[in-house]
Amino acid sequence: MPEGAISESTQGITVVHPEPGAKACAGKSSGRSTVNRSLYRVLATAAVAATAVMISAVPASAHVTALPGEVTAGSFATVTFRVPNESDTAATSKLVLDMPQNNTFAFTFVQPHPEWTHKVQRSSAEVGVGVQSVTWKADSRSSRIAPGDFDEFKILTGPFAAGQVCFKAAQHYDDGTIVKWDEVPTAAVPNPAHPAPCIRVVAAPAAGAAAANSADAAGSAVIPARADVSDTRIVLASDAPAPNSDNRSMTMLVMAMLVMTGTGIMIGRFSRRQARNS
Repeated sequence: MPEGAISESTQGITVVHPEPGAKACAGKSSGRSTVNRSLYRVLATAAVAATAVMISAVPASAHVTALPGEVTAGSFATVTFRVPNESDTAATSKLVLDMPQNNTFAFTFVQPHPEWTHKVQRSSAEVGVGVQSVTWKADSRSSRIAPGDFDEFKILTGPFAAGQVCFKAAQHYDDGTIVKWDEVPTAAVPNPAHPAPCIRVVAAPAAGAAAANSADAAGSAVIPARADVSDTRIVLASDAPAPNSDNRSMTMLVMAMLVMTGTGIMIGRFSRRQARNS
């Protein structure tokens, strides 16, 4: 006989009557359970949707990037190309860098990289002038970029014109795979699948402001379009990276993790409360 029921015997037949209010309590418990299940589904759906939106806004972070992310117009800068290895099995054995088309660079020089050989293709017989591409190739298997590692390659070039300057890179793996990082971000597609390494070039400050900030300027100086290299003192742009897509990517991923953690805590609390009330 169910707990809380009242029985009476009539001519050998036992009739069981539910206790008054029991049915209402059962209905109330069922309704509470339904509400909890609905709330659980809503929270889970919201968490998944929020995480999907955040992750979709995060561009691929393991790509060839150019540092610093920002330089001043009219300046020369040491540009560092950071190359992470995305493959799980193959090593990066070569990097081919194409200079921006119709660039304003008067000179381009390559910093030697230990255990790698570089080759410069240029349109002029003069050293450092008319550079079209630079190729770095590992001298041995041990000097290649192994899976999970990264390396950096540097050039000195300029002057930069205001706007956005994008290089194009081709990453060669020792299993024959070639990954091209050559898609220029646009307003319509700000985070392409294979973004080219780009640098934002901002306008140079006014003469008065430049003089006032000259004491702590880590920026750059205007270099004549043609000058003898031996007579030119080049002030380099800072190598410190400006805030870029990689930093934003990390922020978005952390936010997604926080959303999922908070939702998990809330669901756990409601589940325990439902267990106590059932």
